[in-house]
Amino acid sequence: MQIIKFICDKNHTSNEQMMNILKDREYRYLTILILKKHGYSDSLDEMMNFKSKRSVNYSIKKAEEKFFINSEFRDKYFRLEKELQDMM
Repeated sequence: MQIIKFICDKNHTSNEQMMNILKDREYRYLTILILKKHGYSDSLDEMMNFKSKRSVNYSIKKAEEKFFINSEFRDKYFRLEKELQDMM
C-alpha cells in the first residue's frame, strides 16, 4: 500500500506504530477518507482491523460528517491530500 507507506513515512512510524496512531479518532478518520478517495474502501476492514462491513460503513459516515462540520479537520485533510499528490 503506497498510501499507508506514505503516511507512515510522513509520521516517521512503522506499520505497527501506525496502528497505535490510528486509535486516535482524528487520524483514523483522515486515513479512512484518504483511502476511500483512492479506491481502497473495499479493503478498509482488512487494513484497519474492522470487525465487519457495518463498522467500516459507520466509520466512513462519521469521517465524512467530521469533514463537513470541522474546518480544521478539513484543512488537515486537504494538506495531507496535497502532500500525497505531490509524492505520487
